[in-house]
Amino acid sequence: PTQKTHTQTTIMASAYTATQGGGGTDSVLEVLRREAAAIRWINAVSAPSPPLSPEVGLAPRCKDGILLCKFLQAIDEKIVPLIHDSKATFLVKENIAFFIYGAEDFGVPPYKTPSIEDVFLEKDFITVVECLEEIGGLMHKKRAHWQHARTNVDAQVSSEDHLDTEPFSGIPLLYALSSNETVEFSAERMEECQRVLKKHRFRRDQYRPRSASQQGVTDPSSFLKAPVVERKKNVPITPREPLKLSAKDLLYVVMIQTRFRAYLQRRQMHLRNREKAYRARVAKELLETEETYVSDLACLLSDFRSPILENFRSLKLSEDKVRSVFAHLDTIFAYQKVLYGDLCERINHWSDDYIAAKDPVLAASQTEPGPSSCSTSSPKDEIPPGMVRNTKKERVGDVFLAMTAYLKLYTQYVQNFNTASTTLQDLKLQSPGLCKLLVECGKSKRAKNKDISSFLIMPVQRIPRYALLLDNLLKYTPEDHPDYKDLSEAVTKVKDVANYVNEKAKEAENIQKVLNVRSQFQNQLDVKLAEAHRRYLMEGDLMVLDETKRSKEERRHVWLFNDLILIGKEVRPKRGDDSKQPKYKCIRTIKLAFTSCHSMPDTHANFLDAFRLNNADLAVPLVRFRGEDAIEKTQWHRAVREAVEVSLQQRRVDEHRKLERAQRKARTAKKALASRFLTIRQNPDLATQRFQGKTSDISNLSLLRKRHQEKRQPSPRSGSSQTSTNSSESPPCLSATVGPLRHESERPISTGLVRQRSRSVGLEDKPEYSPNLRQSPPPPRPPRAAAASTTPEASPRTQPATDIAESASMPSVAMRKHASIRTTLS
Repeated sequence: PTQKTHTQTTIMASAYTATQGGGGTDSVLEVLRREAAAIRWINAVSAPSPPLSPEVGLAPRCKDGILLCKFLQAIDEKIVPLIHDSKATFLVKENIAFFIYGAEDFGVPPYKTPSIEDVFLEKDFITVVECLEEIGGLMHKKRAHWQHARTNVDAQVSSEDHLDTEPFSGIPLLYALSSNETVEFSAERMEECQRVLKKHRFRRDQYRPRSASQQGVTDPSSFLKAPVVERKKNVPITPREPLKLSAKDLLYVVMIQTRFRAYLQRRQMHLRNREKAYRARVAKELLETEETYVSDLACLLSDFRSPILENFRSLKLSEDKVRSVFAHLDTIFAYQKVLYGDLCERINHWSDDYIAAKDPVLAASQTEPGPSSCSTSSPKDEIPPGMVRNTKKERVGDVFLAMTAYLKLYTQYVQNFNTASTTLQDLKLQSPGLCKLLVECGKSKRAKNKDISSFLIMPVQRIPRYALLLDNLLKYTPEDHPDYKDLSEAVTKVKDVANYVNEKAKEAENIQKVLNVRSQFQNQLDVKLAEAHRRYLMEGDLMVLDETKRSKEERRHVWLFNDLILIGKEVRPKRGDDSKQPKYKCIRTIKLAFTSCHSMPDTHANFLDAFRLNNADLAVPLVRFRGEDAIEKTQWHRAVREAVEVSLQQRRVDEHRKLERAQRKARTAKKALASRFLTIRQNPDLATQRFQGKTSDISNLSLLRKRHQEKRQPSPRSGSSQTSTNSSESPPCLSATVGPLRHESERPISTGLVRQRSRSVGLEDKPEYSPNLRQSPPPPRPPRAAAASTTPEASPRTQPATDIAESASMPSVAMRKHASIRTTLS
């Protein structure tokens, strides 16, 4: 090209304003500038060697599909299952197919994805540019949605959104070339682009969906509505006449059907190959993680447990407590070694048709052809010597199906994990030498400076990991695959155990986080931090102002739990403390169940990016928090507000339960009082007696009554004077003091209630007689004068219960007692 051509191109490029997306002016220069922006983006994301050049173009370097697949893998690691480095045609086309299906999974519409021929034969590089621009636009949308969700408290956030991590962090986004950027193109490059652009316009007009205005339709849904035809009743339906086509038309129809079926077959083949590549990738990941897991278990048992058991006497530790921390690990480790061996045998020969025979006799029997198969066997069916046919090719479902019988080992370990973590924490506090020994054990080659807690939690995390990997393997397994049935059953059984283990794992991780937070405080907290219901949420530095005191705003470290906020001040660690984590002094604790969270208006500089906690009952401001920017303020405000709402709801539930419990106790006490009142009313002579014992439980009264009845009925074996003496010494009123307990709920009555009831019925609470002490009771008090006129014929025992209160033979003292009982019950 001449210098004049370069000058004209430069002038045109400087005057051009780029437009992002598939629309815009269909000029050659616009297409080349869009391609240059895509090339710059690919160089920034995947860093190919050598880098792409706008002068050469995108098509020559992308025809093998390797660069496009690496570009997608740099954005999302799991979106492309496999990349073939071979130059074979079918493997190159498979790479391009992996890129196309990965772009569709990312969200690119099918009409914006290129075909395999467009990339492989360099027919249309513009579709590749459009596909890359669509991927860049989707990345812009996802990051913008994340920014909006972080800065806006009322934004709709789904469970799949992770606000803590920025989407595509560290990956540059696609931007169009600015008007000041100049790019030089040769004349041949512009002529080639002009030729491709003509074909692309035709394809775009034919296959791209158009809007309603472009189609000349006023109502976009009008073409979907079928015309309403009024059918007459009792009119026979005649079959429609067959469509008459000429031989040439039939030939075109058959050609179209043949090509479409071939396209479907090719697409199905590419999808099968993609699923097969994903299965191989998941199986490889399963084997790698299993190898790491077995190695970590061996490190835990040899590098941590063995030194502790050898030195537990010098460390002044209990051997039983040390062994309880590592309970069930020996059995789990023994089984995991067997499982790892089986997986190695299967996955290392994942796609091999033949494997080395373990039994030479079996190998010889399979390699020797029979007399009937000598003439019909082909060279492809011949088995190599010393090899056998791989009947377990691409199958691991039966291995995990047999594993489900041993999942109870993990269940027992998970049930004991919380206790083991607490025991280990107590042992650390009990023996400072144990902490130094664990630090030395963590410096071993296999430990890699990990703490013992990170090793102990590995069995808890392994079962959910199995469920996730097997679920991904089943996702890419077709239903006609021989491993599908065993794999689906194994996934179901492993998921049942994983759901239970997952809950326990979350509790274990939370307990560990809470214990780590507690270890950072040097002073004593006014609340017990390690509670079963407490969940760790987040922590960070905020500007804090205590509004209950006249203090200044200072930077403090804040910990947020589901029902509590801790505010701490960083202090210097004590002498001899070699831990690298910072130490704090707790300044204030706030229970969220009694607070309300409010955002501060941005009308004042002190209220900028701030929110406040108020007393929910008194509406008094407590503490004001302020973040560094709007994003941090929104994140903290949302988390605190949700925690406050949950705490208030839990507080209402707890208060309702306490009220129900108090009402239940009141009903039980009322029923017990009614039963005792009925007993005394049926036995009015009890009103003139005084109970000369002391008890704190009605069950003791019933026991005394039972003993007294046994003493009043002498045994036929013993007619001695001692039995009669004991029966005469028992108080006569004890057998009828209280009635029998009719239900177990009547027994737990408080001591004060018994004493109050005993006073109301005229029984004095004197410690002169105790059923547990063998001493004679004091003599009964003489009856009053009013009771002397009572005759045996007119005894209240012989009268009905309804006439006792009105009987003239009842003394006036008993009438007053019954009146006091009625007052108590009312």
